[in-house]
Amino acid sequence: MARASTRVEERASRAVKDCLGDIIAIETQILASLDDWAAALRDHPEAAAMVERMGNVSRSHQATWPERLATTNRRRSSKASRRFGRGATPPSAQETIRQVAEVALHAALECERAYQTARLSGDGATCDLLESRLSDHAATVAEARRVLAPVVARELRAAGLTCGCRCPMCSIGACGCIRATLAAAELGWTGEEPGRTAGLILHSPPRPGSQLAAVGLHEGDVIVSVAGDEVGRNVEAQTALRRHEVGEDVRIEVDRVGSPRIEVTVQRVG
Repeated sequence: MARASTRVEERASRAVKDCLGDIIAIETQILASLDDWAAALRDHPEAAAMVERMGNVSRSHQATWPERLATTNRRRSSKASRRFGRGATPPSAQETIRQVAEVALHAALECERAYQTARLSGDGATCDLLESRLSDHAATVAEARRVLAPVVARELRAAGLTCGCRCPMCSIGACGCIRATLAAAELGWTGEEPGRTAGLILHSPPRPGSQLAAVGLHEGDVIVSVAGDEVGRNVEAQTALRRHEVGEDVRIEVDRVGSPRIEVTVQRVG
């Protein structure tokens, strides 16, 4: 009876270690890909910062895995590891973000699998270890989702495609299309609308030839009020603009990092 119990415990231990070996392999893959990812994202600071944080997290994980786990399945980990981002044609920034999200999601799901295995094996110490790992990798997936839309828009803009929407916001140059994409993605992934923000950041430069481009606004500026109304969602800015007839003046307040708040006046169009 004691021998049978020992065999069960050994099988449970091997199952846990197999799962952990797979996670270690994925994190090794992440570390091997960091330089390529950073190079592909060098013109996109938010995305580059995401990759840097991901690397710091994976290094921390690799350094803190108990030695008994880090040496388990070494052969299997070596076979599972590969490097993203290498090929005859360098990946685009948006493709790189997809790769980052893919490997982070893979790692998060492996953490879930390992957690369930460890839980059923009565290995509470490993469960505690995996909780933070799962949270870290899931956070990278969420961050990749947040930076993807602005990067796609930036690459399309570089290829000559600018916002063609004719709504009141986009018509004056305050493109809300990236924010609308982020909201739709948040709803699709979580089932919840994103929270209201303190102002509306311009995720892209105002459309060339628009009124906001003419007054010197640029990417990163934050529209804090439209016609005296504070705005934190697209719909609030649209509503404030639509209270004016086409051609009427509308006052807009804008915050810019490192500068005093500015006020500009545009005419309602669109």
